[in-house]
Amino acid sequence: MNKGLINSISLKNALIITAILTVIAVLLTCLLFYQKTVISIETILLFSIVFFIISSLITTLRLYFFFEKPLLKDNKDISHQSPHINVSEEYLINTEKLASLGKMAAGIVHEINSPLTGIITFSHLILKRMPKDRLEDIEDLKIIISQAERCSRFVSGLLSFSRQGMSQKDYVNINKLIEDTISILKNQMRFQNINFVVKYDNNLPNILIDENQIQQVFINILLNAADAVNEKGTITITTSTKEIDKKRYVEASFQDTGYGIERQHLDKIFEPFFTTKPKGQGTGLGLAVCNNIVRKHGGYISIRSEQGEGATFFVGLPIV
Repeated sequence: MNKGLINSISLKNALIITAILTVIAVLLTCLLFYQKTVISIETILLFSIVFFIISSLITTLRLYFFFEKPLLKDNKDISHQSPHINVSEEYLINTEKLASLGKMAAGIVHEINSPLTGIITFSHLILKRMPKDRLEDIEDLKIIISQAERCSRFVSGLLSFSRQGMSQKDYVNINKLIEDTISILKNQMRFQNINFVVKYDNNLPNILIDENQIQQVFINILLNAADAVNEKGTITITTSTKEIDKKRYVEASFQDTGYGIERQHLDKIFEPFFTTKPKGQGTGLGLAVCNNIVRKHGGYISIRSEQGEGATFFVGLPIV
């Protein structure tokens, strides 16, 4: 039977057709009886049964298309959404893991910061008591103090980065924030052979941002750039102002000299759990988190890349 025809019949009409066919069967039986047409009881029963079967078949088919088909469609929709649900669950699990690591890192930073404070304090006291003629010892103490203070700044930066809580926005100079970020990263082993080139616009206005969150964005981008150049190459950072749709932004661009990203991956680069890194070397969360942070600030983040020519990330934050 034609499915399109059955599907075009509403449930109400199917019931009406059943009733009509039943009535026709009864009327024909009465008519034959009234005209005294010679017909056996078996024929009448067979006639009635045929009409009943036809009408019941139409009703049954219509009930199937009325109830079962939408259920199947709903099941397909649920099956289609299932991968997205699984991705969301995995995202939440990984986010919780990262939060736990952040808390652990904050505890470790506190433990490191305490002895560093002691080293700096007592080195200054020894320096004050050191005789003026012991120039070599004085120079050594100054080096100790300088290096300890550098470690302290690095640890303080990590502590600030690991803090959680409500978003706290303040007016920040983006050039200084980038400089602070570079100072946190450049002494790490993976950045030892990377050359930083900075091109700052010194006339940039301060912008209203959550300093810790935007620093997280810059750190993520720079870590990805270090991986892209295989820990040896050049990262060029440029700041400027841009106007898009009559809105002004402070833009920071991060250009690396790595291999670049394949064109078919560019549209997925900010999706959660998408990564071009080998298995086990990336969670695929970094750029997704960056995208979320920048969007919440009313800004934009984008990428331009060609294979063999490196990649450039652009982060724009509104001037308010």
